[in-house]
Order: sequence, then C-alpha cells, then structure tokens
Amino acid sequence: MEEGFKKYIECMEYIQSHPEYKDEYEAYFKNVTDEANRLYTAREEGKQEARDETRKNLVTILLEEGYSPTYIEKEFDYDPIPYIESLYNISLNQKKE
Repeated sequence: MEEGFKKYIECMEYIQSHPEYKDEYEAYFKNVTDEANRLYTAREEGKQEARDETRKNLVTILLEEGYSPTYIEKEFDYDPIPYIESLYNISLNQKKE
C-alpha cells in the first residue's frame, strides 16, 4: 500500500477518536493536496515546454534542410506553423480545411 495512503488512514482513525483535531487536520490535508497539485502542474508544464522546445528545434532544422511545413506536419503529426511563427516572429494565418 502506498505510504501516503497509509498515513491518511492513520490520520482518519486518529481524528475519529479525537474530533477536536478535525479542523486542524483538514487544513493540513488541504495544504498537502494543494502542494501536490502545484508540483504536478509544474512538472506537466515543464514537460510541455521541453516538448515545445524540441519541436521548435526540429522545425528549424527541417526548414533549413528545405522541407516544407506540409511535409513536417505529415511526417511528424503536429502542426509546425506555431513554431514557425515563433521562430520568425510572424503570423501565417493559414486556415485548415
């Protein structure tokens, strides 16, 4: 059983026998879950930033090699236009059909 879950069960058992600590524990538990959520979100945002940076680098290399945005999208299964726009600080305003 996960260690955090064991601690939660122990705390709940303790609160049942000491209801005067219920509010204090609820505040503690809220802080812990808020912090866990904050860390999870930061980790996910970091992964997304790394993925975006990798894609941006790949788009740069492929464009320098002469590949078209259509080829990049088809072969790598993501739209390179946002990366091209950010690389060259332009807006291509292409509409997909």
